Amino acid sequence: ADESFLTNEDTALYAKPVQTLTLTNGAVSTFAMTSQAANGVVSEYNSKDGSFKYMPNLSYVGGDTFEYAENNADKTGAVTRKISITIQPVNLKPWLDNQIFNFPMNSVDNIMIMTAKDKKDLNPKVLLDLKGFVSQVNSLYGVVKKIAPGQFTYTPQSFFRGIDKVNVFVVNAAGLYIQQSVTINVGNPFLNLEPALAVRAPACMNCHSNVSSRFITDFGKGDAYFFGKPGNPFTSAPTDFYGDHAKSWQTSTFESTVYVPKVDLGIDLTKFEGADFKGDENVAKTVSEYVRIIESKKAVPAMVFEKSIYIAAPNANLLNTRTGGSGSAGYRFVKDNVNTSPELSGLIDRGAYLEASSLTCDGDLILSKTLHLKNLTLKTNSGCRVYSTQSIFVQGPVNYEKLIANSTDNTNLQLVSTRWVNLGVGDSHCEVEKTNPGWYSQDSDTLAKKPDELRLLNYGGPTRTAANLDDAKALNESMIAELRKISPAFEDASCRAPIAGLTPREVHFERLLINAPRVDSRYTGKFTGVIVAEIPLMSLSKFSFSYDAVFNRVSVLPLMKAEDFLIVK
Repeated sequence: ADESFLTNEDTALYAKPVQTLTLTNGAVSTFAMTSQAANGVVSEYNSKDGSFKYMPNLSYVGGDTFEYAENNADKTGAVTRKISITIQPVNLKPWLDNQIFNFPMNSVDNIMIMTAKDKKDLNPKVLLDLKGFVSQVNSLYGVVKKIAPGQFTYTPQSFFRGIDKVNVFVVNAAGLYIQQSVTINVGNPFLNLEPALAVRAPACMNCHSNVSSRFITDFGKGDAYFFGKPGNPFTSAPTDFYGDHAKSWQTSTFESTVYVPKVDLGIDLTKFEGADFKGDENVAKTVSEYVRIIESKKAVPAMVFEKSIYIAAPNANLLNTRTGGSGSAGYRFVKDNVNTSPELSGLIDRGAYLEASSLTCDGDLILSKTLHLKNLTLKTNSGCRVYSTQSIFVQGPVNYEKLIANSTDNTNLQLVSTRWVNLGVGDSHCEVEKTNPGWYSQDSDTLAKKPDELRLLNYGGPTRTAANLDDAKALNESMIAELRKISPAFEDASCRAPIAGLTPREVHFERLLINAPRVDSRYTGKFTGVIVAEIPLMSLSKFSFSYDAVFNRVSVLPLMKAEDFLIVK
């Protein structure tokens, strides 16, 4: 007999008809399609038992048929059967396609165009109330007004910076609806930039990095110099550590846009004696001209744009002014949400420093003590933001756990130090012959030096540059002393216990924002997040940087002002 089956629109049907022929002498039936369906596709047809897969055409609702023949093995009979399939509609609710907006602080009547989608209704509505009577609502930190179908304006409160939200209703012609929350990020310093790196001294990064998101550098020619002098005291932008560092830019890979400052090079390259600078880049008079010429010689050149660029990190006085200080205990915690954020837990006071391995932190943590994050598991909803007037030492990976299991994953860690963020540069090392880079501990000039001493006191451009300034030299020496407060508890990356398939130094970081005058890392994995720094001396290995979109959804250093660390305009 003919058979009927039922499925939903856009849903595959897997079925098998009932065998109907009477078989004798051990004979078996075989099946063969004799016609294809008109409103879908029959596939995976099995000639032994007649089973099949049927997929209706996209968004099709209604009936469909195809035919098959059942034959028995002794050829004594055959019969043609019809398969009828009913495809029933699914009443899906509409949805909002875009739920994140970014606007500047103190802005007025920012336009929000909210795009609603529905499988049946071409014009679902976005409303501030279910009936469409309300044209204006107050959010927690601003005002939202409806000005046209699907169009709204948003005005934040004066001087507000952070995350605001507004709930809207998305309604289709059938009356089905869903209420969705729209996130409005106000004063996000990464507005429309999404940088992986914003650094003043690109140097070693030029040579070794693979940057898949935007790259921002001011070549040390911004308005503030971390070591006590205004502007970069060195003028050879293409040659010193704050510039192209012996033309190392030509070996880097930038997969997105590069932003450089609107400034002159400060040196006549046609008169420069270095053999590396005898090419056609000699005609360049500005930083942007120079970088564009270098980029044009690559197989896949990056787009280079001139901007007014300010890259910085706060000093202790500024950070205390912004945060209100840590108090007598050496730390102070402010919850993100007084009702839903848990109390801070897992922060251990070791006397000379603070330590955390399993940390519950959903808010702002203000410190005046050195911090050691040791193979950290961070439990949070919308992120833990650490502001420290001392150094921060990160040992091993950072893992995240959501406090609310079914929520959007907004877990992230933001680290601000007025001194140093150190990822795995220890006071001793565990390199073996096969993995030990000669420059690191085997060279005759550095054999007696420990890894941290070599990094801060001896190694190359950043140290030679900084050593010309007494403040910089004193800072570097004090940072080594600070590391030794927690040594040997803080291990060098090479001393990490190996994990199957990875080298000891191979650690990947994600959802991580770092802002400090100096950032050092001996880890060789990928980095997903943002680094804003004066001197970033990352591991001399092939590593890659990309922006993490979580920073479009969460508050970015809300206790600071954007102009404290990054301005691009």
